[in-house]
Amino acid sequence: MTIDLKRTALAPFSLLAIAAMIMHIQPVEAQGARKQFNGKPNFAPPTESAEEDIVIDGNNTVANLNAHNQEAVVNGNGCKLSIKGRCTSLVVNGSNNAIVLDQVEEIVVNGDRNKIRWASSSKLQGATDVVNNGSDNSFIANQNAPAKNK
Repeated sequence: MTIDLKRTALAPFSLLAIAAMIMHIQPVEAQGARKQFNGKPNFAPPTESAEEDIVIDGNNTVANLNAHNQEAVVNGNGCKLSIKGRCTSLVVNGSNNAIVLDQVEEIVVNGDRNKIRWASSSKLQGATDVVNNGSDNSFIANQNAPAKNK
């Protein structure tokens, strides 16, 4: 018996997808996927590998984090974060956050009344790039390394 895939309901699927469905194979998470953290106050999630991004989803999160050449994304309001190590970028989608970093190449803020400070740029040459898409945000460069939040 021959099955003509072009004329069946399975035509849009590849043979590998069909085999995976038949065998109930679960997809493997791709490298570089974002690791999400739905934080609670005073809880710092572990960072498992250099490829995963740090993602904070939630309001009023207080956390001390470690970065290893990762992107950090904050989707929340009223968070107090301290990030030690090197961030390739920080993206803030929220308001009234206070974030202190060791090293960062680029900062993008899409919110209002955020306070961002960092000790140094992680670029080989030049200062940290800052994109301010909000209002009343403060950016302070060349500050001391982050202290732990209390």
